[in-house]
Amino acid sequence: GSMDPIVTMGFVWFAVLMGATYSGVLTSVVELASEGARRKASSPTGPVAPLVGSAAREVLALTGATQWLARAWEEGHLSPDAALAAAMGVRATASSVRDRVFSALAPVIGSRLYTSGQQAAALALDSLAVHHHPPALLVCDTGVGAACLGAPITFELEK
Repeated sequence: GSMDPIVTMGFVWFAVLMGATYSGVLTSVVELASEGARRKASSPTGPVAPLVGSAAREVLALTGATQWLARAWEEGHLSPDAALAAAMGVRATASSVRDRVFSALAPVIGSRLYTSGQQAAALALDSLAVHHHPPALLVCDTGVGAACLGAPITFELEK
């Protein structure tokens, strides 16, 4: 009924690595959008500010969750089940944060998101990989839900 400790440890560090990687990618996208907006002489409090602010807030939340998981796990503050649920949460959050960041920044970045040879387009394409990392989002949500309900966490869906 319990997850193997090596699997738990491996998945926690996988989620930390994945969260940190995509936080870095998404930070680069926010920086690109910010630089472009500044070059266009946008007012720092103009219509672009809340879009950039929303995207940055999402990235900060993912970064914070990733850092917290690494620290809490390393310092022994999490039970294996709590760590596994948190890792599933970070993995799933990386996917949803990616989509919210690009949704917020699409009007700011504009056609650079879809133009060959643009760094923004390359980052947008590369960041889509976050959706395909195992475990699937449904498995993550089921695992986190099981932890909340006091049930064993598994990487398998009920049949």
